[in-house]
Amino acid sequence: MARLTTTVHDSLSGLAKTIGCSFGGGEESFCWREFAASRTFRYVVVPLVAAPVVYAITAPIRRRISRRFYTYLMEEMSEVEAELNKDHLTELYGVMATVPPGGEDGALRVVELGAGTGIIFRFFPVQLRYSYYSVEPNVGSREMFDESVARYPNVTVAGHVDGGRLDDWKYFADGSVDVVVEKHVLCSVEEPQEILREIKRILKPGGKFIFFEHVMAERSSLLHRLQQICEPLWRYILECKLAFDAKDVINKAGFSRVDFHDYAAVLPNMWFIYRPHLSGYAEK
Repeated sequence: MARLTTTVHDSLSGLAKTIGCSFGGGEESFCWREFAASRTFRYVVVPLVAAPVVYAITAPIRRRISRRFYTYLMEEMSEVEAELNKDHLTELYGVMATVPPGGEDGALRVVELGAGTGIIFRFFPVQLRYSYYSVEPNVGSREMFDESVARYPNVTVAGHVDGGRLDDWKYFADGSVDVVVEKHVLCSVEEPQEILREIKRILKPGGKFIFFEHVMAERSSLLHRLQQICEPLWRYILECKLAFDAKDVINKAGFSRVDFHDYAAVLPNMWFIYRPHLSGYAEK
């Protein structure tokens, strides 16, 4: 036991001497003043202590910058994608014209999941009038959304819902909505099955959920493997699942009819990893 104690003490003393001080009593007692003046304290201890403090203090600023950057990035990507795929998106959201309006004034009651900056309005059938509700937890996009909707006099914004929690969906009564639309949103929610359950609940019988999602590539493909490799970084930066199996999630939601279209989105070549898409509608 004495030998073990001596060995441990000698090891600690040797380690301490490498940082400019020592353990033990007498003349070789530990000197905090010398340690505080050492390079180890200055370049190792201080950063290790200061880093979490600075991280905590700057959290509100970082979140604000992150939200603004995310909104800007999403707007730029959405604008490019919308322009390159406008024919497909116009045909897709044209399905809204097949649903009889349920509003008292003859307007189609529409809920958009993930309204963002309102880029989707350009694809709404122009012959219809809309009583529109946005579900969007990111308030940073509200200013651009307001600018966008102002260009479409046939769209009346009836309300905004945060949507960040399932309880927010209680705002909508059962069977009170004609159409729910979304574009690249299911991939970013933690519980897509729960959201789809709420969508199905608020839709009237015969109402439609229209979707446009980027999805995982064929499981046997090299692209799918690459998506899996990039998934952690993609989630961290863009806050969504890159290799998302939207078809499986929607199939399990229990709609009476689902119409799927596998679609290779027209995108810049550098976005190839994001090209596989799934579009269509599900009817209650």
